[in-house]
Amino acid sequence: MFKRRCLTLLLFCLFLYLNAVASLKTDIDFLNILKISDQNEQEHRLVRSILSFYESKPVDSLAKGKQEMDELFTQYKVANRVALNHFIDYTYNQRISKLDEAEKALVKAIQQASRTKDLYLLYAFYNELGFLQTYRGNTSDAVYSFSMAKKQAIAADNAEYQVIVDINLSDIFYKNNFYKQSLFYLEQAQSIYQKRAVQTPRLINIIYINIAENYFRTGNIDSLKKYNALLHALKDGAYKKYIFVKRSDYYLLLLQHDHKNAINNIKALNTDSLYHYNNIDEQNLADAYYHIGVLDSAKLIFTRLAADPTEKNHPEVKSHFYKMLGMIAEQQKDYAVAAYNFKMSQQQAEEQIGRLTQVDNISSQIKLDEVQGSYIQKEEGYKKERLGLILVLIITILVIAIIAMIFSATNQRRYFEKKLFDSKRDELSFINSHEVRRHLSNLLGLVDLIKNSDDKHKEYLGAEEYILKEAEALDGAIKTISEKLDSDDAKAEVPDIKDRHTGLV
Repeated sequence: MFKRRCLTLLLFCLFLYLNAVASLKTDIDFLNILKISDQNEQEHRLVRSILSFYESKPVDSLAKGKQEMDELFTQYKVANRVALNHFIDYTYNQRISKLDEAEKALVKAIQQASRTKDLYLLYAFYNELGFLQTYRGNTSDAVYSFSMAKKQAIAADNAEYQVIVDINLSDIFYKNNFYKQSLFYLEQAQSIYQKRAVQTPRLINIIYINIAENYFRTGNIDSLKKYNALLHALKDGAYKKYIFVKRSDYYLLLLQHDHKNAINNIKALNTDSLYHYNNIDEQNLADAYYHIGVLDSAKLIFTRLAADPTEKNHPEVKSHFYKMLGMIAEQQKDYAVAAYNFKMSQQQAEEQIGRLTQVDNISSQIKLDEVQGSYIQKEEGYKKERLGLILVLIITILVIAIIAMIFSATNQRRYFEKKLFDSKRDELSFINSHEVRRHLSNLLGLVDLIKNSDDKHKEYLGAEEYILKEAEALDGAIKTISEKLDSDDAKAEVPDIKDRHTGLV
């Protein structure tokens, strides 16, 4: 007895320790997020952390956690902390099942994010509102909320967000049996994923299984085989590959009318720890039982599904359950029960129709918003291109002006260089003609006089003084010319021979 108590106490202490460690790790991660300088990255991680915190923590610790987060937001001066506090209120009230309060808090968060025009928070909050409204069965409101999330994703030019919203929209139309519209959004999501090279592999996995489910519901076995093969081709360890492959495998068996093997596969999945078994599988199992005539088993499952509280706000699903129960009762010749179930099915169908009256209009509005968003993006692109062209034009004009100025300056420089060269040339020509040639002529005259004299020696002696004087003068004139030619300035100022011929560089 004592040992048992000690063991119980030890386990309890271990439990408290593990909780404390987990709480400490969460707090450390949260503080690290608050230290991120990039606002968009910080908000993205904050939203995910808040959702994770309120989904995983014990209910009795949530109120204290809410207060601590509020204090941290104030301490770290988090941008849009008012909107984030409303978002915390939403997650808290959703966890304790106060859905009206949760929706009001989320609407306040959206209003606050709208004031600051925070595109990411608006996208995230509208997306969450769409999920909440889908859960509560407010189909038209959910479609509108997702359409608003899509507008923010387009405005932010974020391809990944656009893909996510398209998947969410397709899911609503799928649940309401609008398979063509559901496929439209899935194909749009797939196109954006591929064209914009989105680097989030789990999204393409979800797109594949959702497309497969639509083809299963429409009985398109060839297209289902294609996407079943794509799911099988995913890398091992890919997001939910095992679940998606197993489900699409038994979808093929059902469309091939191999109901017995399909039933065996579905029943095996119910006990498979790697598979996430849910009401979709239960419904498919009940349908398979009905098709092979095992009516009691089908009746048992449909009755349980019709009473499931999670399906309370989903007349589009419950209508099928009651219809199948009516058909089973009719085959068992229990006409009173059959009439009751058919009546219930009709009521559910009418409720569904009432909720869907605005969906078509909202769907049209979504397409208009997408066209408008695409137009705005293209207009922004054209503006950028126009600014780019204007910038190129301005740069071109400046370059031409600079080239013209350089060309003009070069021509002026050449003009003045030519003038200076001509001046130097005239000066040298003057020295040559008035100094060199004069002294040379005098020398030649004296030489001619000596040459023609009868007494050349006597004549030379008489002219020797003049010859030396004229020779010295000639030497001086030649030196003057040489000095002018050898000076650095004279060399620099004499234009290139090529320039003198062409006038071009």
